[in-house]
Amino acid sequence: MSLYNPNSVLAGQHSAAGSMDEEVKRNVLEVIQLACDTHGNSREAVARSIKQQLDRQLAPNWQVIVGKTFVCNVSYEKSTLGYFEVGPHKVVVFKAACF
Repeated sequence: MSLYNPNSVLAGQHSAAGSMDEEVKRNVLEVIQLACDTHGNSREAVARSIKQQLDRQLAPNWQVIVGKTFVCNVSYEKSTLGYFEVGPHKVVVFKAACF
């Protein structure tokens, strides 16, 4: 996984890594930025907002983890895992793998 800093119109410091296509990654980053701007430091509200938007825009079954520090091990659909750092929030998003 390679870290990148997107050159977009979004303000602030961002970084991202994962298995997503660049277009999906940019879309998810915009959703995350909007949720962070709207809900501030409420991690639960940020996570809920991101999940609702991703389920609407990119089909259901998205899972979202928002925190300051954490470790996780997840099963996910191919090309749907993303790790983002936006402001004080660390965010993992992925589409749940169906078994």
